[in-house]
Amino acid sequence: MSSTPQLAVVYDRGAVEPGRIVRSLGDVADLHFLVPRSEHARSVLPFLEQHGSVRMVDRVLASGSRYAGRFDGIVTFSEQMLLRTAQVAATLALDFSSPTTVTALTNKRTQRQQLSKAGVDEVRQAAATDPGSLRSAIDDIGLPAVVKPEVGEGSRHTYLVEAAADAERLVTSF
Repeated sequence: MSSTPQLAVVYDRGAVEPGRIVRSLGDVADLHFLVPRSEHARSVLPFLEQHGSVRMVDRVLASGSRYAGRFDGIVTFSEQMLLRTAQVAATLALDFSSPTTVTALTNKRTQRQQLSKAGVDEVRQAAATDPGSLRSAIDDIGLPAVVKPEVGEGSRHTYLVEAAADAERLVTSF
């Protein structure tokens, strides 16, 4: 068996570009890319296969015992893959944040609830799942308000609502 560390890299859209991952980590570990069945992953598959092994992340999860002990560590550079990485790490007994912790870090509602419960942050918040509940949420918390998806990355789809007219424009854009 190789004395070189075996690193599982959970990769998909939004991650650091694959070439940068290879340049940064390829000299210190053998890379094993775990990818979802996404169009983006398919588009970079030839490059990933040149620089390490590639496995479908769902197969690793489904047959975890087959992969137990194969990796010395796990990492992702894609925010959208944090939960999947936590699940793989838990399945393979690798050190990583737990799925519960990752959910608290990436789900805005869960995050705010945990911070409030701990007395750290008591920002007014309300969940909205459709235009009607968005109107109600804004009525409940008041203006100005920040509207953002419950789970998202890079501040995409985050809006400052300063007036009722802004809220109405946002509601009609759904």
